[in-house]
Amino acid sequence: VSTQSTGGQPWGLPLNETIIPQILKQYDYTTHAVGKWHLGMHKWSFTPVHRGFDDFFGYYLGAQDYNSHIYYKGYDFRHDYTDEKGNFVDNVRYDLKGQYSAELYASYVQDLLKGQLKEQKEPFFIYMAFQ
Repeated sequence: VSTQSTGGQPWGLPLNETIIPQILKQYDYTTHAVGKWHLGMHKWSFTPVHRGFDDFFGYYLGAQDYNSHIYYKGYDFRHDYTDEKGNFVDNVRYDLKGQYSAELYASYVQDLLKGQLKEQKEPFFIYMAFQ
């Protein structure tokens, strides 16, 4: 993770702190984080997918422009996940530049809920934080 896109903030929620998705994974929940993270991003180990979430759709920083998704000279809007082979994927979504973030979050959560209702799989948890 580059310090240009993260604003050079070398801190985050300590890695020895257990958070909700890490506990829920023990009970076979799928876990999703949507929106603002702001709990650490200077190392991958501080980011949502490495903290127990199956995927993350949003931005790492504490603030950004609702449409350009830029803060501190860097673009920060991504869809991170672990692929079928277990590899972490940091998918920076430049294609969403110019689209209003609150509407993107709402649409993403609607899709998650529709998929969950259709599949009726394991229990799920969605953490959603608007700007």
